Amino acid sequence: MGDHREFELNEAGWWSYWAQLEWVGTEGYILYSNEFHEPLFNHAGVLLPNLDPKVFVLHVEEFYSGVGLPASFMVEDSVDYHELNQTLSSKGYEKADTLSVMMLDGPLNRVNSDVRVLVADRALADVWSEVYVSAFDEDPSLLGSVKRIVSTAVGNPNVRLLLGVIGDTPCGVTALFTHNGYTGAYCVGTLRGQRRVGVATTLLSYAARYAENLNTKLILQTFTADNVEGFYKKLGFRKTYTKNVWVKHL
Repeated sequence: MGDHREFELNEAGWWSYWAQLEWVGTEGYILYSNEFHEPLFNHAGVLLPNLDPKVFVLHVEEFYSGVGLPASFMVEDSVDYHELNQTLSSKGYEKADTLSVMMLDGPLNRVNSDVRVLVADRALADVWSEVYVSAFDEDPSLLGSVKRIVSTAVGNPNVRLLLGVIGDTPCGVTALFTHNGYTGAYCVGTLRGQRRVGVATTLLSYAARYAENLNTKLILQTFTADNVEGFYKKLGFRKTYTKNVWVKHL
């Protein structure tokens, strides 16, 4: 197993804009949100396999119980985390999905010249939010929450929000978060009517150049259930490790 601590810190750093972030000692964390209900925004994770699995799980369960939310976990699928994965399985958690963490191995410069990439500032923050909600089929009632989150993130120097535009139509989004040698690409989405014309590829090509200019590695995540891992592999991304998504159905 490689040391994936910085990968995990990048993930936690980005999603902390969307959910509350609490630390469990120095190697565990909890994300929770009363607005977004998916495990992506409500899960516990670990940075290194140094904690006591049973103590950690109990602490996390007590925390989520206290805030009135179901506990879920994202745990690396490797021998180093075998005991933690086994503990969750024995306590009735089920593996709902797998999250692949991928890293770009080489240059990426595949663009559709009809796609313009804009860096969203405060004037474009609401447009970015609207495209995000539509691209990911989020509940439209969440748009206000997304706008609030994006308005906070857009002013951070570690964040760059990309908006893909064809003609005068905004049609794709990506968020970049840079921390300690890595640039994470998150929220890579395209409106349904504009898919398969190179919008996401063009946005990720911009992201690759941006990461290279900062002398950082470009990473991203994708759920197995979304069936897009093959797309990222064709662009030159390599699966670095996977995480089991553990949930308990009450």
